[in-house]
Amino acid sequence: RNQDFFTFGKGTKLLVKP
Repeated sequence: RNQDFFTFGKGTKLLVKP
């Protein structure tokens, strides 16, 4: 994907690495 970070909630950032 283009972004490795997934925006969760309002400001919570989760690193998505499948």
